[in-house]
Amino acid sequence: MRDPARELDFYRHQCDELGGRVLRLQGEVTQARRDAHRSRSLALIVQQLYGYAHDSEASGGTLEEVLLMAIVDRLQVDAAGLARRLPGGQACEVVHGIGLSAGLRLPAPPAGAAAGGEGLLGAVGLAAGLCVSAPPSPWVLLLGDRLPRGGAHRLEAADQAIVEAALKVYVGLVASMEAQRTLRASEANYRMLFEGALDAILVLKGDDLTLIDANQPALELFSCTLEELGARPANAWLVPADPAVWRPVWRAALAGRSRRVEARVRTATGRLLWTEIHLKRVASSHRHLLAVVRDISDRKRADDALKRIQERLDLALEGAEIGLYDFNLLSGEVVVDERYQRMLGGGDWPMPMTKDQWLERIHPEDRQTVMRIGDETRSGRRLKIEMEYRMRHQSGDWIWVLDRGKGFDWDANGHPRRAAGTCVDITERKINEASIHRLAFFDPLTDLPNRRLFLDRLANAQASAQRGGYHGAVLFVDLDHFKHINDARGHEAGDHLLQEAAARLLPLLRAEDTVSRFGGDEFVILLVNLTRSGAEAPQFAHMVAEKVRQALSEPFRLPEGEFVIGASIGVTLFTGTAISVHDILREADTALYRAKASGRNCVRYFEPSMHAAVAARFDLEVELRHAVDRQHLRVFLQPQVDSLGYIVGAEALLRWDHPSRGLISPAAFIPLAEETGLIVAIGQWVMQEACRLLARLVAAGRVMRMSVNVSPRQFQQADFVDGVRNALAATGVEPSLLVLEITEGLIIDDTQGTVVKMKELKSLGVQISIDDFGTGYSSLSYLKRLPIDELKIDRSFVRDALRDSNDAALIEAMLAVSRHLGLIVVAEGVETLGQHKFLKARGCNCYQGYFYGMPVPAEEFIDEMLRRGGLPIADCARVTESSSRL
Repeated sequence: MRDPARELDFYRHQCDELGGRVLRLQGEVTQARRDAHRSRSLALIVQQLYGYAHDSEASGGTLEEVLLMAIVDRLQVDAAGLARRLPGGQACEVVHGIGLSAGLRLPAPPAGAAAGGEGLLGAVGLAAGLCVSAPPSPWVLLLGDRLPRGGAHRLEAADQAIVEAALKVYVGLVASMEAQRTLRASEANYRMLFEGALDAILVLKGDDLTLIDANQPALELFSCTLEELGARPANAWLVPADPAVWRPVWRAALAGRSRRVEARVRTATGRLLWTEIHLKRVASSHRHLLAVVRDISDRKRADDALKRIQERLDLALEGAEIGLYDFNLLSGEVVVDERYQRMLGGGDWPMPMTKDQWLERIHPEDRQTVMRIGDETRSGRRLKIEMEYRMRHQSGDWIWVLDRGKGFDWDANGHPRRAAGTCVDITERKINEASIHRLAFFDPLTDLPNRRLFLDRLANAQASAQRGGYHGAVLFVDLDHFKHINDARGHEAGDHLLQEAAARLLPLLRAEDTVSRFGGDEFVILLVNLTRSGAEAPQFAHMVAEKVRQALSEPFRLPEGEFVIGASIGVTLFTGTAISVHDILREADTALYRAKASGRNCVRYFEPSMHAAVAARFDLEVELRHAVDRQHLRVFLQPQVDSLGYIVGAEALLRWDHPSRGLISPAAFIPLAEETGLIVAIGQWVMQEACRLLARLVAAGRVMRMSVNVSPRQFQQADFVDGVRNALAATGVEPSLLVLEITEGLIIDDTQGTVVKMKELKSLGVQISIDDFGTGYSSLSYLKRLPIDELKIDRSFVRDALRDSNDAALIEAMLAVSRHLGLIVVAEGVETLGQHKFLKARGCNCYQGYFYGMPVPAEEFIDEMLRRGGLPIADCARVTESSSRL
């Protein structure tokens, strides 16, 4: 608190000193009384100034608004001269808010300043005076000289000196009060800033770090009152609270070196906060410290979270082996991280690299693409970078990398100054993609283009022929008898044969031609741009086709043995895009079908007339599928008789009862059913029908055998034996009455597998017959190893037995071996009495053919069998027309 009495004494003391100085200056004044009077007058000035200072402060006035006035009552004062003695003063003018005038009569000051009267000077009995005012404050008397009674007066030199001395005192007091006012304003501003700051601010003593002052945010930060905060030294609030830890920090700050530290503080509630503390020594004679404390807990948590994210990112980049790069697009400098270097095998890397040093590591074939994308990025035309290219590994190998990045740090023209991104080694992916591409477009066995790639190249060849007026050709090549080798010697032998065939085909073609494997033993050759001449094109295609046929007719010497095959080739020509690629292939396939039908190992060309045959064949296939679904297939039965003419069995034969065409011969649709796979379903249906019919005959008392032809394709089905078992179980037929006829070609193709399945059938009780015996590659010697019950002599031997001694000899050999092995022999195709006698004379015990009866519908056969009872067919020497109906 301010002490007015002490301040007044201070000012009086100052005035006394000033008065002494004035006395020394006025040495010529000898009158002690007047000296004392002047001293008292000067003291009055000081006292009045002091009172005015408080009054003006209370009234809200400012010293800049003070108006100084020289008052001379009944005396003239040099106002201009007096004004010049004031700081910047000028007579009768306002300079910096200070004005000077003379000859005024002043109203009385407020109570306590001076007693009232007509005028302030008169009231105090002064002859002259100097007053100040700060509106709306009242006038205050500053200086005066007592007015002698009576007479005019003038301001003597000594009086003038007192006035000047008073003015000096006044100027000094004004400056002092201004400094104090400025200090108070500064303190007010400091307090306003101190209390209004968002950060916590503490003022600490430098010697013991105790609290001098703290603002409200500091109290909120530490969760305590000012007294509680000051009750502990600053060290006690920090973590750790060990003074030795923080002593260097305090010393540096007290030495004038501002410090910024991050530290944890423990609040009064025990909560730990991360803070940022700025320490600065206060500019004063005291060793005080100003501490600005900011709560950075959120920032530290964010930093920790960012650090964890960065660690995870580093781990992810490390695990994914992703390298980072930073490219200065202006200087051409490239900076890469350690992962990038490891990706390329490590080694010594100049860092930063130049653009040329970086480009040297890129594959020459990819360099132009990389540079083009870089130029587009620099020009701002490309916002994102994504490209794949090869880089040289430290080992010297080339690796594929995926580069993803973008430009940034854009200039005023919209051009990036830098580009940054990632690179990852994708070599393994590229290898896998190449493998997938080869699997998608190339045959894995022969490494030749597959059907998909061939069709694409054929379409391109068509377009090229269209533009240039060229002729092209497609050759459809099928390896003859490949299936026999593949089945007999195993798939490995078949694979070796296909690989060798592909190797023989490639050297026969030009670089622009294509040889493709479609699957199995089918190869397709594309000859592009043969000639512009329509007459020469077939000749050129024929030359290539013949070279292919001859190359594939040469013996194949493989690890599994030596094999000789041939090639059936179908050829078609094309000139443009008039027909589709599929139509071209269909034409070549049609020509191939004609080559196979012509005896194989030959070349055939597609002719427009073939379209009709192909269309008819296609229609037949569609109708055959409908026939299975709509039950247009019928089972016919043909009798088998013994030597006495009794019917001992029947063969189930398939007929197609077409709604519009009538009965269709098996020769017309069985091969088609074999090729399309329909034979499997058809054969199973025939098996079930035969068992059903046999069950009816047995139930009616006519016990006989029922023979059923089994297709090779049907026999090779994994569930064939189960199908036979199910048919027997469903009808309750005695298994020994069912005879399954298989071809000897099936046995030759897969002897081991066929024998295994035959034994499974024998375990069911079913009898097995070798159909068309003697027409295949079999020999009589292997019969003893087969689990068979019957042989059927092919009709080709029976037909010529009477005029061909070789056929007769073969029949005699078959009958002799069969008798020795205990096999039943059925002679097929017996059509004359002479054939019957020939066979009977040589010991044949079963016959089948038109001589004994034609195949008839199953219902008609059963009705006739029931009508005849157990009677034999009429004397075999005299066959009647009625018997032929059977």
